[in-house]
Order: sequence, then C-alpha cells, then structure tokens
Amino acid sequence: MHDDALARESEPSIADILTAAGYPAGIRFADIVAKIAAAPADRLAIEYEDRRISYGEAAKAIGGIARLLESRGIGRGDHVGYMFRGHPHALYTLLATTLIGAVLCPINYQMSGALLTRLFERYRLSLVIADEACFEAASEAAAAAASPPAVLDGHGPEFCAAVDAGHSVAPFLARDYPAITDPALIMGTSGTTGEAKGVVLGQSWAGGGLIAARKWGCFDHPPKVYIALSWGYTAAVWQACIAFALGGSVVIPPRFSASRLWQDFHDRKCDHIHLMGTMPRMLLNQPKKPEDGAHGRIVVTSAAMPADAWVPFEERFNAQIFECYSSVDSGGCWMTNDGSAPPGSVGRPWKEYEARIVDDDDRDVPDGEIGELIMRARDFAPVVTYFNDPEASAEKVRGGWVHFGDYFRRDAEGHYWFVERKRDLIRRRAMGIAPSEIETVIRQMPGVAECSAIAVPSELGEDEVKLVIVKDSGSAIAPADIAAYSAETLPTYMMPKYIEIVDELPRTFGSERVQRFKLREAWNSPGTWDVPAAGYLGA
Repeated sequence: MHDDALARESEPSIADILTAAGYPAGIRFADIVAKIAAAPADRLAIEYEDRRISYGEAAKAIGGIARLLESRGIGRGDHVGYMFRGHPHALYTLLATTLIGAVLCPINYQMSGALLTRLFERYRLSLVIADEACFEAASEAAAAAASPPAVLDGHGPEFCAAVDAGHSVAPFLARDYPAITDPALIMGTSGTTGEAKGVVLGQSWAGGGLIAARKWGCFDHPPKVYIALSWGYTAAVWQACIAFALGGSVVIPPRFSASRLWQDFHDRKCDHIHLMGTMPRMLLNQPKKPEDGAHGRIVVTSAAMPADAWVPFEERFNAQIFECYSSVDSGGCWMTNDGSAPPGSVGRPWKEYEARIVDDDDRDVPDGEIGELIMRARDFAPVVTYFNDPEASAEKVRGGWVHFGDYFRRDAEGHYWFVERKRDLIRRRAMGIAPSEIETVIRQMPGVAECSAIAVPSELGEDEVKLVIVKDSGSAIAPADIAAYSAETLPTYMMPKYIEIVDELPRTFGSERVQRFKLREAWNSPGTWDVPAAGYLGA
C-alpha cells in the first residue's frame, strides 16, 4: 500500500490550521457570525443583483432573523426547513438558525406535493421558511403533514421587517451554546442513486471550507467568491464561510446561468468559484466570448472536473483548478488534488485520513484495478449519521471504514481516480464498463448535446447498454445515425443495445448531476429504439 500520509508530509495539519485561525476546538457557525460582526461595518459582504450589502448590515439582518425565529418559538435543537433560490435572505437564514442552536434543513425549492409533505414529516420540522416562488407549495405540503409545521414567507412582510429592523448579534454570541458538537444542519444526499437521505452535520462543519482552502494553499488574500450553487449544497455553505472567515465577500446570483456566468463574474471582479457535476462542461459548451478569460487568474475549486475538460477549462478561462473529493456523508474524509497529481485525478487523502480500494468483501485490490473506495481517519472513528435511519448509518460505516459506494482505481504513483458510482457501473460480457467511457466518445458526435449511458436488464443475466441522447438544437440526427456512429467508434462490448432521444436528462437540484436511476426506472419507454432489431449486430 502507498503511504498517503508520507506523500502529504508538508501539508498543514487540521489542528495547525484551526489553531492558527484562533479556533483550536473547531469553527462553529456562530464563530462565522462573530467574524462578520467584528469586521469593519462598512466593508462589502454581499452583492446581489444591484445591491451591495455591508458587513454591518449583514450582521444586523442575521440578528433580526434570529430574534424573529425565537419569537416564533424556535430554539436549540428545533428543526427549520428552508426553501430558497439564490438570495441574501437564504444566507441570513442559514447563519441565524445555526446561531440560536436550531438545525437547518435545506430543501429543494422545486419540490411540491406529496414528496414535499413526506420530507417535512421525515425531517420533523417545526417551521419552514420558503421564498415567494415556493411559498404556496410549501404551505400546501405543510397542511397535508401529520404534524403540520408553520410556514413563513422568506420574502414576506414579517420576514423583511425583521431584516430591515435588524438586531445586534451580541446577545446570541454571549450564550454558552451552540456547542461545537451540536447538530447544525440536516443536508440531503445528492439523490443520484435513489431517494436522498438526510445527513446530520455538526457545528464544526462551518470550518470545513477554511480547512480545505488552507490545505490547498489557494487563498493568500480576502477572496471574492461567486456562489453559483444552490444553498442545499455544503459547498455553497463552505464558500460563504471561507469568504467571511478571511474577510472577503460573496456574490449571490439568483440562479446558475452558463451563458451569463463569466460576464457577471468578470463585471463583479470575482476571483473564486466552486463548480460541481456537469457545470464545467456546460460552461465549456458555451460559445467563446472575450470575457471568458478577461479576469486575472482565478481559483476554481471543483468536484468531478472531467479529465478531458481540465486543461481546456484552465486555458480558456484563465483558471487554476483545485479538485476535491468528499461528500456530505463522508464522515469528514477528504481527498484533494492541488495540481501535484495528473488532471482528472482526485489526488490523495489528506494526511489525517487513509484510503483503500477494495472488492465486495473489503479485500484490497491491486493498483490499477477497480474497486470501491473506503476511507477512515487515522486518529478517530468516523461517524456518519443519517437522520432517523440507524440502519443506513450502520451500513455506511462498517469496520471503522466509510464506504463511499464509488468505484475508484489507484495508479502506480498512488494517485486516486474516480471511475463511476458503484450502482452505475455496467457489467457486460464479463467486462466492467464505466458509463463515462461511452459518453466521452458519443459526445464527440456532431449533433449530440448530451448523453447518458446506463445499464438495463439483459436476457443473459448481465447488463445491456442503453444510450439516452439529447440532440443539439436544430439537429436532425436519428437513433440509426447514433447506432452507426457507435459501431464505428466503440468497441463491440460497449455497443448500445438500446437508444432513446429525449428533450432533457433528469438532473439533481443544484449540482446538475444526471440521475441515472431515473433513466433506469423508465428504461423501456415507448421511445426506446432496439439497435440489434434494426440490423446493427455489433450490439
């Protein structure tokens, strides 16, 4: 086995980073609020559309919402749901809720109906704060719940009055809680493999972004951070915490727009952004514009930057990419590539953690072979807590190791490479096929905008390959054209048996990852074209 800790010997330790920041026991969300309150009151904190909000204004708004929450009977340990698009009120709510020791539960603002009611019940919410776009859906879902939570309009008169009136955060900061070990968030998993689960995260989660930034060494000045992600993602939370911990500022766009992002980023003189899922490729697919790299060299932290997009992205957008691999249910385990590993690799674990690549019986596999990634901390037992789901929690951490459910391989130099979600790997003709291998080839076909390769049932007991295609606007390609291209460019064992052309691919909220499980559930839809039946025998 490679000694990952030795390879990371020069990396600062988490303990040293926290001590240098003045928080040896860890950073709470309340400590981030204290940083905001202690900063010069006229320093820029937030930009939203044409508004510029100072640190002093932000601190008062957080205090005003904290007082409003307590007037509504919300206190330490109560669960508060929130459904917001990009808006300063989302950030204020995050910091106010965690400041008073309540537990914030971010919810996809696109949800409605019975699914939303079920989520309210599962999270045992006392209150839901929803912006104007989803207030009606939240109210209807709450009314149908067995124990209906109260619903507050996050853009309504009562909420806006609390923001405008403001309140000092000093009385809240003077309390002896929340403790560093108190729960602060229940964050949903991404939902790429099935129904999302709620992961309980402690107050110490507020420090994760700063620790990562110091591990990378990527910030030597107060950053100006462009938050393109939904507030339902820990990365968005961390970006805000990094900015305020270092005395910087954030830009909050109403929504992610691939066509407008770089113009807005450039106009506001930002220098950092975090991208996830298919966001990098969506940006690369945009027509080239003068503003693409017009800014100074920027920091792009990324999760799942495609290997073939890495260098083109850096060159076109004048960016330095810092890749990370973790998850909301990682137990705190991290891997990062600070540029010392090849593009496309997630690098190595931080020095505090160790990793293995194992088979289905948790036995180590040789370098170069594919297996599941498992990780653990060197000095403490990792804990992953799914809210109200002890069985899933126990399954996630087995034998002291966090099981990620992702296939990886490790190369001869000790670098780790993501291959595929374990549930997404296609097994055909005794071969393991990563969907990305097929997708990388098919995306090169003229007329193809997007594609997803999935495993579907086979009469032979393994899997068959199905391609789900989104055409470019105005493209006239048909399934037969795609089959012919596949026969020319793919090895026989990767040849699709089925092809379907759709208007769009189902994606997760915020990170825009393709939800392959939804495609598998509807794999035999009426629009599915049988390739062998049409005479392409390679399938």
